[in-house]
Amino acid sequence: MNEQGSKVRRWGPRKYLCTDCDRTFALMASLTRHRIFECNKQTIASERAVQEQQPPSTERRRRKKKYVCPNCNRVYAVFTSLWRHTNYECGVEPKFICPICKFRFSQKGNLDRHIRTKH
Repeated sequence: MNEQGSKVRRWGPRKYLCTDCDRTFALMASLTRHRIFECNKQTIASERAVQEQQPPSTERRRRKKKYVCPNCNRVYAVFTSLWRHTNYECGVEPKFICPICKFRFSQKGNLDRHIRTKH
């Protein structure tokens, strides 16, 4: 509260209006949360049922081209992951060695995590 006794608004004017109950919100995220969890749950539930009939975006992503290793048939969704696998992992001796226990790793990040957690 300020000197006049009124609340100080942290986020500025409330410019997002709920058309169902006339409440106003300063953030669009607050209005969205309100509509989903507080106001008019029946309308939101019916909108979700319609959306569930359409293929979700994750299914569209699954249809993307898969990248297969020609040596071991491992499948990757991203080409760079296949590139890393073929150059550093598949048929290649791991080149990162733990200086303490001599355990070998094909990626430096895995060696660093090993040293942090085990030694």
